[in-house]
Amino acid sequence: MNRTAITPAERDIAHGLALEEDAARTGPPLTARQRYTALLRDLAAFMDEHEEFPEPYVHPGGELHFTCGGRPGARETLAGIRRALGGKWAKDARGDGYIEIRGQWRGHRVQLSASREAVCRKVVTGTREVTEIVKDPEKLAEVPDIEVTRIEDVVEWVCEPITAPAGTDVAA
Repeated sequence: MNRTAITPAERDIAHGLALEEDAARTGPPLTARQRYTALLRDLAAFMDEHEEFPEPYVHPGGELHFTCGGRPGARETLAGIRRALGGKWAKDARGDGYIEIRGQWRGHRVQLSASREAVCRKVVTGTREVTEIVKDPEKLAEVPDIEVTRIEDVVEWVCEPITAPAGTDVAA
């Protein structure tokens, strides 16, 4: 069946039936490779329909990761991907300045992420006093610079062509 020749609604119905058939199977469960190739087929059809979205990273474990970083329009892009994929999502603000939204699509794990500054609005809700221990800048200015000598390796990378027999020198 040519998956790009049917409507999205027809594909969703067919996918739902396939999931029911998988659940009703009495045979062995799908292998990791079978789940991965199913993900790739579903993703190819999705990307053909949604050329406006960035290409996701496909983790070997079968998770899709769409990231918008801090690019302009990141909020609208993530919202569009989330609407197109449907389902329930959970939001998580990471400590490194990124926001992640995790969900499921056709049985596949999906992660959407972007710079928190690109998709969120920072609101100052108050102040607090913070005490730190820092080096005295006046005393640091008094510390003289000293010269230190060390030994380090000088290296050269020699890479053989992938198709060459082992031990072949590329310079020869």
